[in-house]
Amino acid sequence: MPVTEKDIIICALSSISFLNQYEKNILFKKLDSSNAIALLSLKAIESLTGKSHRHAKFDGVSVLHDAKISAAILNARKISYCIYEDKEYPQLLKEIPDFPFVLFYRGNISVLNKKCVSVVGTRHLTPDGAEAAYAFGYDAAMSGQTVVSGLAFGADCKAHKGAVCAAFDSMADNYEKACDCGKTAAVLPCGIDAVVPLSNRKLAEHILQSGGCILSEYAPGTESLPFRYVQRNRIIAGLAEATVVIQAPVGSGALITADFALGYNRDVVFHESAISAEAQKVSDLALHKLKTQVFCKEQKKSKLARNIQSYIESGAPVIKNYEEYKACMSDLPGKHSLQLSLNLEGV
Repeated sequence: MPVTEKDIIICALSSISFLNQYEKNILFKKLDSSNAIALLSLKAIESLTGKSHRHAKFDGVSVLHDAKISAAILNARKISYCIYEDKEYPQLLKEIPDFPFVLFYRGNISVLNKKCVSVVGTRHLTPDGAEAAYAFGYDAAMSGQTVVSGLAFGADCKAHKGAVCAAFDSMADNYEKACDCGKTAAVLPCGIDAVVPLSNRKLAEHILQSGGCILSEYAPGTESLPFRYVQRNRIIAGLAEATVVIQAPVGSGALITADFALGYNRDVVFHESAISAEAQKVSDLALHKLKTQVFCKEQKKSKLARNIQSYIESGAPVIKNYEEYKACMSDLPGKHSLQLSLNLEGV
């Protein structure tokens, strides 16, 4: 199919970082053609959205040029997308205040409108942490849940692999049963025409082959940058009723995802491997490194404030396996998150 005006406009709006999702939606409804993007000025955008962006920079010609390239990739790679108003857009994600304006995806996005659990953790897993992430992903998928993670090294890819193997095992065992088996979804910090890290490319293919989904809020051609990993984490947290942390040394990005989840009134649960003796050794090394970086002003001191102990001491549940997770979540979703958030405020 040829590239459409809508494709170009969606790609263009997704790239304007100083606009929030509501402002992008206003422009989407008011732009009558992609060429209108090149004619836009910052003053015109402010007039249309009713909000000042005096410190922002905007070049409509450049934005349109890049959007046409993104739309061409979109078309060539058969990448789909959905916006907030589309029925395919994940329902739970609609409930967070900073939901993405658009989701670009490959595979079966409907798996994100089923029961989802997010699994996160460090890239530097201990052997018991790797086993825990894989087993949890496998059991969660076997139980019919969609396992959401970020395709990174460590906990992410182990959880994805567990869910993929569950799907393939179900297919081999019984095709009808395979339809009830959960899948896995990977959220990327870049355009989904690429895979980050590249070495997980085969895993990404397996996710799609097993009926899962790969998604991103970034238009094709967008490179991964440090701040995009943090933005990606909010989507991982927003797609599920709970986030399970496998292992996470102080300063870990997994704890950023946990904070996002609590901010969205979602539950945060820790696997017992996070407090094992081996995990503590990894955490001690990470703490020493982070203190050095803070001293050299390479990292903010605030990163030292969040560690697994502070969450657990504030009331975060600790589970051994997926069965204990199910028992923990048998209460109404969000029951643990409010009190945990209140307790952490004093940390």
